[in-house]
Amino acid sequence: MNDRKKTKSQLLEELEILRARLENADFPEGKMKGTIHEKRLSSLFASVQCGVLLQSADGRIIRTNKIASDIFGIPEKEIKGRTSHDPVWEMVDESGTPVPGTEHPSMITFQTGKPVRNAVRGLFSDKPEKTTWLLINTEPVFGADESHPEEVLITFADITEFKKLESSCLAHETRFKALADQSADCLIIHDLDGNIKEVNDQSCRIYQYSRTEFLEMNVADLDPGYTQAVDSGAFWKEINPYEPVLVESRHQKKDGSVIPVEVRLNLIDLKGKRMVMTLCRDISERLNFLREAKRHKNNFLNIIENNPDAVIVIDKDQNISYANSVASIVFGRSKDDLLGKPFGVPLGDLSPTEIQLFSPGDKPSFGEMRIVDTEWESKEAWLVMIRDITDKKNAENSKNELLRQLKEKAAETEAFLSSANSILNDSDFKTTARHIYDCCVKLCGAKSGYVALLSEDGGQNDLLFLESGGLPCSVDPSLPMPVRGLRNEVYQSGKALFENNFSKSEWQRFMPEGHVALENVMFAPLNIEGKTLGVMGIANKEGGFTREDAVRATAFGDLAAIALNKTRTTEALHTERRLLNFAIDQMPIPVIIANAPNGRIIKFNPGALELMAQPAESISEISLEDHPKYWPASYPDGQPFKPSEMPLFLAVNEGKTTLNQEMIILQEGRERWGFSKRRPPA
Repeated sequence: MNDRKKTKSQLLEELEILRARLENADFPEGKMKGTIHEKRLSSLFASVQCGVLLQSADGRIIRTNKIASDIFGIPEKEIKGRTSHDPVWEMVDESGTPVPGTEHPSMITFQTGKPVRNAVRGLFSDKPEKTTWLLINTEPVFGADESHPEEVLITFADITEFKKLESSCLAHETRFKALADQSADCLIIHDLDGNIKEVNDQSCRIYQYSRTEFLEMNVADLDPGYTQAVDSGAFWKEINPYEPVLVESRHQKKDGSVIPVEVRLNLIDLKGKRMVMTLCRDISERLNFLREAKRHKNNFLNIIENNPDAVIVIDKDQNISYANSVASIVFGRSKDDLLGKPFGVPLGDLSPTEIQLFSPGDKPSFGEMRIVDTEWESKEAWLVMIRDITDKKNAENSKNELLRQLKEKAAETEAFLSSANSILNDSDFKTTARHIYDCCVKLCGAKSGYVALLSEDGGQNDLLFLESGGLPCSVDPSLPMPVRGLRNEVYQSGKALFENNFSKSEWQRFMPEGHVALENVMFAPLNIEGKTLGVMGIANKEGGFTREDAVRATAFGDLAAIALNKTRTTEALHTERRLLNFAIDQMPIPVIIANAPNGRIIKFNPGALELMAQPAESISEISLEDHPKYWPASYPDGQPFKPSEMPLFLAVNEGKTTLNQEMIILQEGRERWGFSKRRPPA
């Protein structure tokens, strides 16, 4: 695996990056579930360059990746379902002591709810030299219950080669203790004039010169700038023997290539002569590492700088140590003005918190603040991330407002339908008016009111009912209610009007003593054919009436007017029906009225009853088809009428009018002559 060729610091860095990526993965409600997130998580597991396991609270492995499979030497599908107690990963600590399953890093995280960092464990082998050593990190994954992890994420890397190297160094330390610190360096001994007197094997390997060639060379052959940098008369006098001086330079190898070196100069006495012991270390890797570290740092800062969220680092004194560009926008201050200044927002606990952001306009902006513990410049700090949720907040408010409006519309529709149902089904206007009034005050939020109709002379209101809303009222309801004040304005305009400061309005003077206290009032007209024939008054709405209330009240007033018109029309129809029935009964000729759909007789006068010679109560039961059976008829020439030729049949079924049809009806054995006039229904 490529990981085995990486340095331990690189592995640690990769593990930390993986942990950060997993922490920032967008799992719903803290859980790694769901189809979209499942695909994202699978891709993440497959892409990381270290072993990864996901362990559930019952100890079972529920997810892994190929690198973990390679390290354990077990197929991925066989890893899933195993627990920490499975002998396949029996572990030992660095001293070789067996570690029980309950003390595995993942189980410690389950018990404490805290991550485990950089734990070193060996996969047990009966031969210590074959032990596989792992560098393990764990991360708790919380669900709804943030006190106990639902799952633990385990990341690990194979560091067996590092452990072997560590053991080798310990062995060499005993054998070569005197040169332990310089074992990887080039050792060059030269006189004060730079003439080389001795070198070690590392020098020959690095500079590619043989020992014989070195002994004929001067330091200036390796470092062209040596002569200018070191004045033997002055430079060496300022250096104390056995007190090393550290400098950096660039040395040229035999093949002409140049390498950066760190040079440790030390004056020593060798065989009675003052010599210089020089330890030269190739720092190419170090400089490459520093350049790489700087590149990573720049990449990191670039990511943070271009993050859509505000990112702020706060020290333990709650002063700002770092802020990205978005933070400047969020707080409306420049970076220079933020750095070193108090954060100014209470941190509280580490749970997400909603805060109000700086807003240059009139509309407020909102952010969601998240806080995590971190380290900044080797000191404890807080990492604060603030996401602008203004659009989300506005969307939620819009949704809530829409839901409120929908509920209002539903309540409004229900009230109107209920009122319409009362108009259709209630028999008297007072009952219907009360029902419509109740729907109106409930929808508008009023507490008191009444419905009154205009008197015949137009000067008074005839009160149908009065509702005080539980407030004291000592006015006699039988007293006259003159058309004046705001009521008169409604009668004159035919429109709904309201006054939200009634107690201080000009209309207050018209109120009789003992009347219900009115904070606000609204009157809606009952208009029929352009004339206002009554009013519906409602009062005492908390917060006052609105134009929307006026529109609603107008609609309820129109419904009440429809109910009033229906009542008056119905009463007029009843009167006309009574007059019609009286006229029919007084006619000297037989009159029959039949129902158009089926031809059944529904009305007849005494003359018709005498002609039909049937009991009155049974006549309406005789169907149209049976009329010839009860009243056989024939033409004047004696030819019988066919059923389809009967005048009543023609009027009902074919819509034809029969005028002055002479016919003979056989009644109880005797003939009755008559003329039939039948008209179809209009």
